[in-house]
Amino acid sequence: MKTEAAVLVELAKPLVMAELEIPTLKPGQALVEIAYSGACGSQVNEVMGLKGEDKWLPHCLGHEGTGTVLETGSSVAKVKAGDKVVLSWIKGSGIEAGGTVYKCGAKTVNAGAVTTFQRHALVSENRLTLVPAGLSMEVAVLLGCAAPTGMGARRCSWQRRSASPRTSSPRTSWRCASWRRASSWQQPSIPPVSAA
Repeated sequence: MKTEAAVLVELAKPLVMAELEIPTLKPGQALVEIAYSGACGSQVNEVMGLKGEDKWLPHCLGHEGTGTVLETGSSVAKVKAGDKVVLSWIKGSGIEAGGTVYKCGAKTVNAGAVTTFQRHALVSENRLTLVPAGLSMEVAVLLGCAAPTGMGARRCSWQRRSASPRTSSPRTSWRCASWRRASSWQQPSIPPVSAA
C-alpha cells in the first residue's frame, strides 16, 4: 500500500509531498488513516531549523491527529480495525513499537512512533487513544497536543503564583520555563508545501 505524506527533506525549506510505501506492520503498531492533523509550534520550529541539526532527515512530521484504525500488528490489544482514535506524542498504555522507515522509490524516509502529516501512518499502540463518545474527530484532534499543552500552561500559571523558588520542583520549573517560552513565541513565516 502507498500513501501521500508531507516530508521534511531539508531544514528551512518547503515540505515535499511524497508517495511512501507502507511497510509491514511491526508488533505493537497500528495502521491509521489520518482524518485530521494539528500543526504544533514545535513542528514549525523543526521545519524552520530552529531546533538545531536534524540527523533523521528526510522524515515525516506531525504528532497530533485523529483517524481510523485500518489494521493492527500482533500484540495490539488497545485498539482494533474500525476504531476512531486520537494520535498523540504523549505516551499512554500499550506497546512502544518505535519508529518506522518508509520507502520513497529507492530512498528511505524516517518516522517516529507517531506521525500525522500524511494520509496513512504506522503508529505505536501507546500513542493511540479512543476518541471519546460523542466527540467528533475534528474536535478530538485537539486532545493530541493542543489541549494537554494548554492545560499544562494553565497549571503552570497557577503554580507560579503559589510556589516559591524553594518549593517548586525541577519538573514544575521546566514546565513553567516552557510555558514562558511559548507565551512569548513569535510565529515564523511557514514555508509552503511543494510537490515532489
